[in-house]
Amino acid sequence: MFEISIIIVSIIIILIFIIFLISNKKKHKHETYSNNNSNNEYTTNEITEQRLKYMNSGSIKTKRVMNIEETKIFYSMVKVLNNYNVNPQVSFRAFLKGEEDTDSWKTFRDFYCDFLITYKRGSKMNEPIAVIEYHGGGHFGDTEQQREKVKNNDMIREKLFNKIGLKYFVIKDEDIKMKAGLIDEEKLISFLNDINIVLSK
Repeated sequence: MFEISIIIVSIIIILIFIIFLISNKKKHKHETYSNNNSNNEYTTNEITEQRLKYMNSGSIKTKRVMNIEETKIFYSMVKVLNNYNVNPQVSFRAFLKGEEDTDSWKTFRDFYCDFLITYKRGSKMNEPIAVIEYHGGGHFGDTEQQREKVKNNDMIREKLFNKIGLKYFVIKDEDIKMKAGLIDEEKLISFLNDINIVLSK
């Protein structure tokens, strides 16, 4: 009987020792995790504070994603190019890959396109197939300096899309407008039908 008691006590002591070791290990792990988190939190807070400071230093407001003419063109595109997705005002960073901070990346990192056309279904779903730009009355700006800058940027866009094999279309006022300066629905639909034929080839 005495021997059985000794065995039971020994087993209990061993169990208590094992539980102590496991508990100590978990505590150490938790402390390490907490320390790592503290470092990350400090870095994040520092960056956040900097961003908040910059944010509060200027005036920020919302703006329209598209003007009235672009909106009309957008809805006509959705109707005519119904086998594709039409995505307005898309940053080049959203659909072009490049190694950040390289000279190649800098050529397009700040650009936006008016309309990005992507596949709607199938194995290529959401992959880009084309970019469509609208060069309306205000496209080139008000000054000669702005005009030159926009023309140069347009040329870079065209060369970039040719390089990567993305179809590129430009809608000009004379392609879709009446003499009165308003968009002619028939001319617009006809122009978009031509684009649709090219896309489906």
